[in-house]
Amino acid sequence: MAYTEKVKQQILAKIKDGMPKTVLAKKYGINTGTINLWLKKQADDFKSEINNLQEKEAEFILGLIKSFEAEFAVFNAASSDDLSKLDDSLNKLDLMTSYINAYYKIKNPIYRKNKQDIVKGASETIFRLVELAKKDNNAAVLEFIAQHQEQIIDNLESLKK
Repeated sequence: MAYTEKVKQQILAKIKDGMPKTVLAKKYGINTGTINLWLKKQADDFKSEINNLQEKEAEFILGLIKSFEAEFAVFNAASSDDLSKLDDSLNKLDLMTSYINAYYKIKNPIYRKNKQDIVKGASETIFRLVELAKKDNNAAVLEFIAQHQEQIIDNLESLKK
């Protein structure tokens, strides 16, 4: 028997909330094997999404490292006589440092007393990342956040619970 995506998601949500699979199977007239397949697919999808995010995160960090290396090379090559190059280089390095600081705030949030503070801190950090990306005209960061905005919002919402 085919089940709508809505029913399937309701059942998976109830399992997440702690309701036993056997109770749900009996209530909806579903074989527990079907529920197990749904759970396995959900886990596989989640693992795939995590792998994709880890790859994008690695690309982001490598991009930052390459940018730092390139800017340090410009900075080191500039003579003290060419102050405009030095100032421009220092501004770029400061901006990249801001990206890194925002990144680490997301990866390792400081201890917060309650979930509301966690959500507020995470939201502020994401907002700061967007502002930095706009300031730097960094389309890659803006695109990444835009592509994952629903997941980011869902994750922030799940922190409130």
